[in-house]
Amino acid sequence: MPSDPQGHYKGPGPHPADVIQLDTPDLATPAHIHLPPRWASQTAKAGGSVAQLVICIAPLPGHSTATTGRCMYAKPGGYNMSLRLLVDVSYQVTVRTADTGRQLQSFKLKGDASDSESCPNLAPPEGEQIPRIVSAGTLVAKLKPLLDGTAS
Repeated sequence: MPSDPQGHYKGPGPHPADVIQLDTPDLATPAHIHLPPRWASQTAKAGGSVAQLVICIAPLPGHSTATTGRCMYAKPGGYNMSLRLLVDVSYQVTVRTADTGRQLQSFKLKGDASDSESCPNLAPPEGEQIPRIVSAGTLVAKLKPLLDGTAS
């Protein structure tokens, strides 16, 4: 059965979702976490369904400054490499319905993605640390009952 084209969270899954990273209280951007196609909304893939869920991921304050990985970027000209360090971060994950904003679930997850998954495509400013993100697999495992279950 196809998802509700109006984006209402109801009936059997799958329930398409958008994942939003809350970088600061005033700035939300698409997350660097990609859900499998079964649950990706049309904003994440061409021809997809309207999002029924919004998954908000916000880094918790007080993260570690200990280096747990690294990201390498080519400098202009491509001959030298520039290094950025990855640090462990925990996140608050809040799931809301896209149509009403009703909160369905809230929990904490620790960033567990690989170095390559956590490294953004563009290098952040020199000296800036990069937070390790939550892997899509970990997020989906935690959210599978909401993404695939029957909504009331």
